Amino acid sequence: MASSQSSGAPVCAAISVDTGAPIPFSLAARPVVVTVAGVEVEIPCPEWCMEPHTGRYAALSDVLHRGRMEALAAPEGDGFCEILASEVCQWGDGEPFLMLDAPGDGATAELGPDAGRAFLDQARAHLDQIERQLQTVAALRAAGLQPRPSGQPAPPAPAPKMPLPRREPGKSL
Repeated sequence: MASSQSSGAPVCAAISVDTGAPIPFSLAARPVVVTVAGVEVEIPCPEWCMEPHTGRYAALSDVLHRGRMEALAAPEGDGFCEILASEVCQWGDGEPFLMLDAPGDGATAELGPDAGRAFLDQARAHLDQIERQLQTVAALRAAGLQPRPSGQPAPPAPAPKMPLPRREPGKSL
């Protein structure tokens, strides 16, 4: 199993990250034969497409060109769980988009450049929050915070806060 360079903690070997290079692509296309409405048709397929196009399609617009999938996995129990996958795609002769898939629900998102950048901003903010949480964990451990011995009850939860009464305009409490 691979390990983190900074902490030595185990990480999932399936994570593919090459932060120094863009994903290679070409505007060139190669001819492929697809079956559309029972008829074999030759169409241009982008060189970056990894889809074999062996299925049968009702229309040319149903042909999906798919690039290399990149997946992020997170620790879960004794293993890892894929939490997000992405790939460059293009329907028929439409515009390319980024397909995002959070496995489990069968739904995907098709993002153009602006929506993709907005998602990245949200993801970066979330990763920053995780970093702050890890700093808190490290500080608590450095301060000597120890886990409760097995079988010892958890401390009582704080009493719920009572809502403050609302004052209506023109009336006093």
